[in-house]
Amino acid sequence: MLLFFKHKKNGYLTVMDYLCGEEMNMRWYWFVVVSTLLLACGSSNTKKRDGADMDTPREAASEARVDSAAGAGSLADTISGDRASVGNAESADSTAGESSDHYVIKYSEAELENFLDSIARLNPKTWTKRLTFPLDSVLWRKPVPLDVRLRASDFDSLKAGCERGALDYKFAKRIFPDLSIDSADLKDLLGFLRAKENEIPIGFYPFTKSKFGKFAVSVGYDQGGFWDNDVYFFVGNKIISKHNVEHHYGLELKGFWDEKGSLVVYYNVNYASGTGVSWYQNNFYRFENRRLVPMFHELKSAYLDPSWGSRPIEVKSEVVGTAPLAIKFVFKTDLRCDWEDPLQEFVNDSIVVRYRYDSQKKTYRRVFSDKKWNEYKMMSYYLEASQNLFVNAYARELRAYLHSGDKEKRDLVLCYLSKVKEYVN
Repeated sequence: MLLFFKHKKNGYLTVMDYLCGEEMNMRWYWFVVVSTLLLACGSSNTKKRDGADMDTPREAASEARVDSAAGAGSLADTISGDRASVGNAESADSTAGESSDHYVIKYSEAELENFLDSIARLNPKTWTKRLTFPLDSVLWRKPVPLDVRLRASDFDSLKAGCERGALDYKFAKRIFPDLSIDSADLKDLLGFLRAKENEIPIGFYPFTKSKFGKFAVSVGYDQGGFWDNDVYFFVGNKIISKHNVEHHYGLELKGFWDEKGSLVVYYNVNYASGTGVSWYQNNFYRFENRRLVPMFHELKSAYLDPSWGSRPIEVKSEVVGTAPLAIKFVFKTDLRCDWEDPLQEFVNDSIVVRYRYDSQKKTYRRVFSDKKWNEYKMMSYYLEASQNLFVNAYARELRAYLHSGDKEKRDLVLCYLSKVKEYVN
């Protein structure tokens, strides 16, 4: 087919006319046309090469996915084979693969059950140590302890700014140590907010009846648009700590009085976000002797869309009690053999976890009262969690599916274990 377009001087010309010019030799013209047609015809025969049949584009894509995803290991990684036809039926040593037209299990049922048992016997800390290190670093190392007392006139100006939600930029740079927003950031910020020139918006978070007893000030717009904020914590006119909080879509900073009569504050930290992906932790700190002491971090929410793999997840938590601390978790995990198969519910539950304060280590300890939720099950919802951690934490539930007498459930778990064994290990 020849393509036509409008030429300013010569009306409608073919692409060939345009490329070769009006005075082109006609024999060269037909040589190019015939050569192009021959090349187009020849490309249609590339489906069969080296004696191997590639029946459909989907099968070709499947081979590419298997090769590229073979090293996937975390929950956020797409398990290779989720969208691939793996192996062939003649080499598959299993009858469980009959349940899916898309994925052929390469292992026997006995091998997969032994694999499940072997993972269940391992210490889950094998996979959790690397998960907690970055979270602990943000909790303990990112806050900067300060001891900066504002003079009376500056404190009065700060209070006035907190009431109206903005400060003069030069004033903010002077009173807030190591403020990360520079003049270029401010220009972008003011353009985004259509705010008054040379003024910077601030967020005000009072934690006591006396507004300016214990409070926090976030510098810059903290409701999304900019992914992080410097947050300064105060006791009266004294700045005791600076935290840079990466929240991405809005800072959620709250406080409560615990059973010991101490003020505890917590805020959301973003560790992953994107299309169909999110992961947040809450960081908890305690006001103690005019200092802000790190306590612990806890899962706030995580989400992995079904398009990412064979084990989509969703979990949310909220503080439902403060003296003692209690957090409610609502969690859900689905399984499927292949991305084209319908999702099958594996876990869909909720639980309230209570926390006990450890005065020696100055942190909270979880008190689990039900086998349906524990430290390792919760950590298996982290987007960087290994699939092996999930198998270890949910071994009892996976075995229950295998021995339920329901062939569909058994085949589903066998298929999932096969993918973990093949592509994660």
